Amino acid sequence: MNQAVNPYAAPAARVEDVGANSEAEAIRRAHISHEASIKAVGFLYYLGGVGVTVAALASLGASSGGAGAVITVLLVVLGVGQLLAGWGVRALRSWGRTVGCVLSAIGLLGFPIGTLINGYILYLLPRRKAARSSRRRIRT
Repeated sequence: MNQAVNPYAAPAARVEDVGANSEAEAIRRAHISHEASIKAVGFLYYLGGVGVTVAALASLGASSGGAGAVITVLLVVLGVGQLLAGWGVRALRSWGRTVGCVLSAIGLLGFPIGTLINGYILYLLPRRKAARSSRRRIRT
């Protein structure tokens, strides 16, 4: 009688690890942590956009004068801009990096925590690794 084949057994064939030393693998490993950091920045933009938009809409009912309404409209525009930046940065789009850099430059005014966070974002987004991730993402 033949021996029964176990479909759950590990493969017995020898497989060489060819791709571990290739140039493409080295580039991927060099850029993967940077890409993860950029996607985390996009998530921060989502959080900030939701927070600013909710706060602006909550202050809409409290504002009765002209100056309060102008500030509320500016906060809504800023919140929507942050939501768009979060979407563009998380999707690794080049326009998202541009919008993110502009919003981070504005965010540098939030001393001291805003300055630290937005300084780090301005360090991450304009780098070559971020541009390479954006170009690779568009091609696929």
